[in-house]
Amino acid sequence: MSNTKQVTRIAFLDHLRIFAFISVLIGHQFYDDIVTAAADSQLHATPKLLLGLLMPFVYAGGSGIIVFFLISGYIISQVLSLEQTSSFLIRRVFRIYPLYVTAVLIQKTIVHYEDWGFSFSLLVPQLLLIGDFFGTSYTLTGVEWTLRIEMVFYVFMAMLKATGFWGVRKHLLIFVLLITTGLMNQLPIFPDGLAIGVFKGYFLIYGPFLFLGAGFWLYEQAWISFSWFFALIIMVFVNYFNLISRYQSGWLPHHFAALGFLLFTVAWFFRSRFKVSTTILLLSDLTYGVYLFHNLMFDIFKENALELLSLKLGQKFLTLELLSLQQCANFLTLVSLFAFCFLLHRIIERPANKLGRIISLKVTEFKLGK
Repeated sequence: MSNTKQVTRIAFLDHLRIFAFISVLIGHQFYDDIVTAAADSQLHATPKLLLGLLMPFVYAGGSGIIVFFLISGYIISQVLSLEQTSSFLIRRVFRIYPLYVTAVLIQKTIVHYEDWGFSFSLLVPQLLLIGDFFGTSYTLTGVEWTLRIEMVFYVFMAMLKATGFWGVRKHLLIFVLLITTGLMNQLPIFPDGLAIGVFKGYFLIYGPFLFLGAGFWLYEQAWISFSWFFALIIMVFVNYFNLISRYQSGWLPHHFAALGFLLFTVAWFFRSRFKVSTTILLLSDLTYGVYLFHNLMFDIFKENALELLSLKLGQKFLTLELLSLQQCANFLTLVSLFAFCFLLHRIIERPANKLGRIISLKVTEFKLGK
């Protein structure tokens, strides 16, 4: 058997994953409802205050995305300290691609069933998450952009692992992260294949938050001092503020990057106090599925929910006079979305992750000559 170590469950990351996908879900599907409720003259000042405090954390799902990147940078750093480069890459492939490919094919089949627009030159870069290098449009209503960043990050970090930066050169790793972040602040848009609209410069703007997540782990493991960790924080935010102003000035009035960082920092500081439960583990496991499908399937499920309610199947909810038709429809939509993601987690995501572990162990054993 291989002597590859296993990554233990990190409780505070499970809680943060739940916040992150809820932030994205609310920001994309329910933000207008929150704004409307906060402006209701019949609503008491206290819930209005709470809604006002909530809105910056969920606006456009921005703080959730920052938390996602920080989580990824943190956990990938730990994984690389325990796994060989080949095992790391194999497991990442089986973690990301099976459910993503399933989501894209569902989109092609259900949403675009009248016109697949099938083209290998379009579909292959999309499915491989390398579309930015070919000017390929996004799938899944755009949520793919974060995965494109993630895949480049995985390859970059795997290269550092393979060249000794998680071993004999670990004292130099912080310098690589700092220099790379500094270069990203100076480089022209990269990759520039789809540098338009809300995606303009996004790789350079948000990529360094993955490095910052790694910085938390490096500091926690005493690989770097607080001074170097603080320097990385400053570098990442200087890069962010500069590039947001240059490429995405529409986001200048919003604080989601700082709020996401603050939330992650507080959770990390109190990390020893977090506990997991069956519910927390279940919701954490559904994070990836909900993120992929929350835009793609939401309207489809809501349309069906409204149809059911119009047929009086939801009458028991309406007679309570506590929920409107739209609220009932939203409730049924969320139940449908979570049930759908749970099903895909069981039949696709979990088996794929298990297969990735098996293959990575076989590769490790082969390399060790066992």
